[in-house]
Amino acid sequence: MENILALKEHGYGVSINYSLGNYNIGEFEKVMTWTMNHGVDFKAITVCAGNDDGRDWYDGENWTGPDKHCYDVVTKLGGELVRRKEGFGGRSLVFKNPKFEDH
Repeated sequence: MENILALKEHGYGVSINYSLGNYNIGEFEKVMTWTMNHGVDFKAITVCAGNDDGRDWYDGENWTGPDKHCYDVVTKLGGELVRRKEGFGGRSLVFKNPKFEDH
């Protein structure tokens, strides 16, 4: 994490890509707090796939998506939702960090 900040201080555009799932959901708020406190861009993704039981792709015990977890954590930490999008690439929520004008 120190190296990420060092790169940022030297003018590099840095960001964290976080693959969110049941295996690491307990660490999400800790990582999100760090990124918001340091103005580091952050993207959380959840990979999902269709199944044969007729359920929505965005459902079930293995789905941990932005509407179920990320939104609550990010808004709790002060992030402001600026865009919600649904398309071929999946669902996305875009937030800005009011602590940093350029995020």
